[in-house]
Amino acid sequence: MDLRYGSMLKKSDLVKAQLEFALRITLFQDICEEGLDIKIYSYLRSSIEQAILYRKGRAYSRIEKKALELADVFERPGLAAVLLGVPAQFDKKVVTNAACGQSKHNYGLAVDCVPMKFRRAVWNDNILWDKIGFIAERCELEWGGDWKFKDKTHLQFPDLSWRDLIRLDKH
Repeated sequence: MDLRYGSMLKKSDLVKAQLEFALRITLFQDICEEGLDIKIYSYLRSSIEQAILYRKGRAYSRIEKKALELADVFERPGLAAVLLGVPAQFDKKVVTNAACGQSKHNYGLAVDCVPMKFRRAVWNDNILWDKIGFIAERCELEWGGDWKFKDKTHLQFPDLSWRDLIRLDKH
């Protein structure tokens, strides 16, 4: 499947991508079982859950600006209303650059995982994170550890843009 930004995406394309992503994640998990213990802790995320994450660490003026973009640029006033309607988040740190509708988690095309040792999450072991990134690449998954805004926990389907996905069901 090679659908790139700007293509006319159909719901059947999303279903095919979800199936392909499930196969790649299963392969990723199978390879990890050969010596790397991981836990997948986030998969499909609702628009409300994504809006809550996006609001963390941001001033309300930034939230309003993003809501206008969702409504005007992407013609998704419902997503704008969700973003404005979730309670204020008082965390000081920004945890995502993706508002509701802008994350592949919203479409079942992303997971978050963490390496484990002795049944405990290991957040600060770069060797383990590099192994996750290497295995993800072997499985043709995009790894957030390669991004400018590092998100080492994040794996996603690389062949579709959220800009196309957000236009799938405007109504």
